[in-house]
Parts: sequence; C-alpha cells; structure tokens
Amino acid sequence: MFRRIEKFAINASHLAIIWLIFRTLCGEVSWGITGGFIAVSALWLGLTSLHFRYLLITYFDRMSRVQFLAPLVTSVSLSTIAALFTSSPALRLVALGEIIIWAILYVLYDRNRKKFIVLGYGPLPSDIWVNAPWEALEPGDVVLTGGRMAARTRNSVGHMELALRQAGAMVAFSSYMESGIVIHKLRAVLKVEAKSKGHYVVMRPRQGFSPEQNTAAVALTLDMEARNKQWFERELKRRTDLINRWLPDSRCNAPGLGRLIKPLKAWLVKKYLPTGYDWKGLYTGLASQDRWTCMGACLQVLDKVGVPTLHYGTGLLGLGTGLLNPLLPVRFLYEPNFRHLTTEDKRLWEETHSAPGPKASPAVVAGADSEPAQSSPPLPALEGGVSAPASQALTQSASAVQARSADQILADFKTEWIKPSSGILDAWLVKREEDFLVFHVENIENPLPAVPSVYQGLTTIISLFPRQA
Repeated sequence: MFRRIEKFAINASHLAIIWLIFRTLCGEVSWGITGGFIAVSALWLGLTSLHFRYLLITYFDRMSRVQFLAPLVTSVSLSTIAALFTSSPALRLVALGEIIIWAILYVLYDRNRKKFIVLGYGPLPSDIWVNAPWEALEPGDVVLTGGRMAARTRNSVGHMELALRQAGAMVAFSSYMESGIVIHKLRAVLKVEAKSKGHYVVMRPRQGFSPEQNTAAVALTLDMEARNKQWFERELKRRTDLINRWLPDSRCNAPGLGRLIKPLKAWLVKKYLPTGYDWKGLYTGLASQDRWTCMGACLQVLDKVGVPTLHYGTGLLGLGTGLLNPLLPVRFLYEPNFRHLTTEDKRLWEETHSAPGPKASPAVVAGADSEPAQSSPPLPALEGGVSAPASQALTQSASAVQARSADQILADFKTEWIKPSSGILDAWLVKREEDFLVFHVENIENPLPAVPSVYQGLTTIISLFPRQA
C-alpha cells in the first residue's frame, strides 16, 4: 500500500508540474514566464531528489530512466531560458543554482550507470548471473528471459517463468502468447534460450521456498492449466460459430466475391481464434480468472502459496485501474522479496559442482519424465476447415538421427506434417543439437497442433513464431 501511495504522489506531482508549465506558457501565473520556469524547475528538482535513490536502483527499467531524463532535460532547458531572459539578478542566480544541482545529479546518475551492463535491449546489474545452468535453479525461482516483449518494450527482459519441482523433475510454469498456460521441462526451456543466443536471469525468494509451498504451487498450476483449457474451448467454440455464421462456406465458394471472402475467412481463422493468453491483461495489467499473461500467472501462484511480492499492475496514479500500467517482467528485478543470482553465486556453485558428473537425460517439454508432453487442445473443424493430426511421428534411435543432415530431418518433418489434415503450412528447423531439435512452424490452427515431444528419437520443441534476434 505504501508503494501505491508513493506512486500516486509522484505521478500526481508530475502531472501538476506539466499543468504548471502550460499555465506559465499561457501567461496565467502572477510571477511571469521566467519566474514560472524557475518554479517548475525547482519543483521537478525537488521531486526527482526525493526518489533519486529509487531511480538509481531501477535504472534497468526504461520508464525509470524516462522519469529522470525527461525532467532533467525539461528543467535544465527552462532554467537556462530563465537565466538568459530574466531581468532579476536574484532569479538568474536561482536558475544557475538549479542548473548546477541538476548537473550534480546527472553526474551521480551517470556514475551509477557503470554498475549495469547492457544485455539485449536494456541494462542489467553488472553482478548478475546470466544464463545459469538449469541444475543451479531451485523450486520457487523466477526466470526472467529476453524475447519479443523485451524487444517491444526496449528492456533487457520481457518474459517470466516460475521454476517448480513436479513429479521429481524441474519444470517451468508460464503463459505463452501462442498457447496460454504451459508447463515445460525447465532444462529444455533454458537450454533452448541459451542455444538461440538469448539470455535469462534468475530471481530467488529471500525467505526460501518450502516443499509444502512447492506442492501447493504444483497443484495450483495444474488447476490453472485446466481452467485455461476450459476457457479456451468455450471461447474457441464461440468465435468459430461467429466466423461460420458471418462467413459460411456458401459465401466463400460463391463466384466473384468468393475470391475476397475466402482469404478473409482464412485470415480470421489464423488471427482471431483464441490461444489461452490474456491479451487484455498484457496492455492493462488487470487480472483474469481463467487466462493470464506470463507475469500474471507466476504472480498469482506465488501469492497463493504465501510468497510476498509487490502489487504490480496498479494502473495510472496507483489507483488500481490497470490503465497504462501493464505487468512488465523487468520490474520484478526490483522485487524486494527476491534477489537476483549473482556472479558470487555462480562462483560458489561452480566450486561445489566442479567434479564432472553423468550427463543428464534429455528433457521432454511438459509433463513428467516418463510421460510425453501434453499438447494444446486441437481445434474443432470449421466448415470445410482443418482438424488436428492423428498420426504419430516415427521414432528412430538418436544415433541414427545424428547421421542424418538437417535438411533430411526437415524434409521428413514436412512430409509427415505439412498436409491438409494437420493445419501446418510451413516449418523450419532452427536448432539441431545432440539431444534436442527446435522447429518453428506456421499453422492455420492456434494453438499448436499435437506434434509429439519426441521426434526421431530426440526431444522436440515446437514454437509458433520465429525468435527475434
């Protein structure tokens, strides 16, 4: 609550200062334009000084940097104009004093910048452990990764996963834009992130994460996965019926306009059908009961099992509206109840794990070690549409696969899966390692079709969208 009150005071003050600038420019203040400029600069200087320590700590957040640089540039400009054009020596002296203080703050801010490194699209603390091996993670750890949302927000990280121990195996729980709630094997998720030249960092609860909390969290994730699937099926039926009602096959096959209507229906099938992801929450921060963003899903699990966190997504002025305040994973780096794993943690872990051990068995995406990955529910057929594939992939030994080229593996995959009954339009083999494959697919169905988690004897990960560099 204190953080929300503080946020309200800071944001309301910023808005009041902007209003004062407008009044000054319109000549509606009694002390004149130069006096108004000096007053505005003084107010912004005081406000910035009050939460300057917070701005230094949260330098990794793009909006935090804006909260310092925007008042700095505006106030120095106003003070400079006032110093040049005022006829009062006292006001000129005050304006010059403001410029000097702003310069001191900038020097301190620039010196603080050296405590960070630029990784991806934004800075991270210089002592943070980047791409820790999956064996170093514990239940309750939060994994922050780069990706598409990091690129869009121009931050170092933009996606969140929660590490848990399920059926003896470490899994990663999150919500994906392509498929909603997912439970993947942690090893596979992190290895793909590292192999694709991505990066991730780990946040660990300061108060620990007990086995009882892990058990409760696993039960919650399974319940959320079931609720998300139920919502997906209801929403899919509603949207499918709507598309078929307005664009039946009789119109698509009609001469003339059919050439325009048929591509429109195909586009709607591809873009309008649900995925299980909370797109509204992505832009507002508001929570739902049956679909989530990645951060919203992880925060709900942590809250339910008693792990304290700050209140995120409080909205404009901290009033809880969700307006203009989406959940941004980069802000979790400031979470006071968690700490990021550091290079010192890396040194200690490497010292205790320096002796070579047996190579871990390949991880399978989702489910328990002995079970295949659970695929997303198949789409019901539209009128004249597609259905999920029913055939099973041919399993070969891993040694035989190693003898085959990437082009041969991709050719086999396309032959088996690119057909009218599967809904897959095209595929690319983007990674071929010793123990796993990564395919990107373009498909008319959403979420992904039931491609098996083991293809030709190797762990297989399917992604709907190509990763941005």
